[in-house]
Amino acid sequence: MQVNVDAPLVILLVFVLGGLVWLSKWIGSVNEHKSTVAEFMKEIRADIKRIFRRLPSKTLAQESPIRLTPLGEEIAKALDAPTWAERQAGSLRGRVAGKAPYRVQDVAFEFARYEYRPDEQFEIKLEAVAYTNGVTKEEVLDVLAIALRDELAGPEAAFDNPETS
Repeated sequence: MQVNVDAPLVILLVFVLGGLVWLSKWIGSVNEHKSTVAEFMKEIRADIKRIFRRLPSKTLAQESPIRLTPLGEEIAKALDAPTWAERQAGSLRGRVAGKAPYRVQDVAFEFARYEYRPDEQFEIKLEAVAYTNGVTKEEVLDVLAIALRDELAGPEAAFDNPETS
């Protein structure tokens, strides 16, 4: 018995199957490239964030100990930061008892940036002050952190004005 096979049909079938194999390999390489690019973009984003964190703050002077800039002082006044710090300090005194000034500062920044949850009215005020002064909300929270640090450290801490100490 002889099977009648049409040669052009076989050739076409071989080309179609070969094309499908090539296409599936090409799609696989594109997907692999896409995931590599996605990982690279994540790394770039992380690097950019690190760079922005190193930029000088508009509200904090880059000296030791950290102090408020004139803009930071204005923001502190607008928010009545010392009164805010007095209200917050009670719950934090146990965490800073006996700690060195740097550790007190760490606790104050950690609290202001990550733990503190303002009520809706104060949240609106924080955002309005940030917007009005052309700073980020994080820079406004840094102002509160300095006020809290000063409240927690007390008058005998090394945060007092160095000219008068």
